[in-house]
Amino acid sequence: MGVGGLSSPEVKGQVFSMDLLLAVVIFIIVVGILMATWNFNKNRMDEAAWSGSLEDIAYTTSDSLVMTPGSPSNWEENTSGVVSLGLSRVERNIDERKIDSIVSIDVVVLRNLTHAGVNNISITLLDASGNVLKKAGVDPVGEYFVSSSRVVIYNGEMAVLKVMVGGDKNTAGVLT
Repeated sequence: MGVGGLSSPEVKGQVFSMDLLLAVVIFIIVVGILMATWNFNKNRMDEAAWSGSLEDIAYTTSDSLVMTPGSPSNWEENTSGVVSLGLSRVERNIDERKIDSIVSIDVVVLRNLTHAGVNNISITLLDASGNVLKKAGVDPVGEYFVSSSRVVIYNGEMAVLKVMVGGDKNTAGVLT
């Protein structure tokens, strides 16, 4: 036995219990910090994937619209048989009948044809001054949206075709 009873079994057990309790508290704090960091990084990666898919939709839609006539190439005559949308008979030259037809397409059909999913999509033709000439779809609402603009020719004049896609990532989810 040591001085003051420090080496008695009761004192050692109490010191050991206090060490164990402190170690458990530190372990729980470290695990909590790791979980919070993991969750934060996961949310950032999900957001990046979601916004990347919006960028893909906006880019491929605007590219397809200004570079192709669509499929079938005369889809504007019968919009019920559209496989893919296109506004140009000649690259970057917007056909007036096609842009008029796309304006009349239902929003749900437009979302499906552009692969926008549940996200809102708008296709807007602007003149060189920024005035709206034609508009199809619904402007994106929510905190996230992406736009892609292309310089085109419309009725012999320079114009801009702008495609906007977006919505709320919490309701729409990550697109595939």
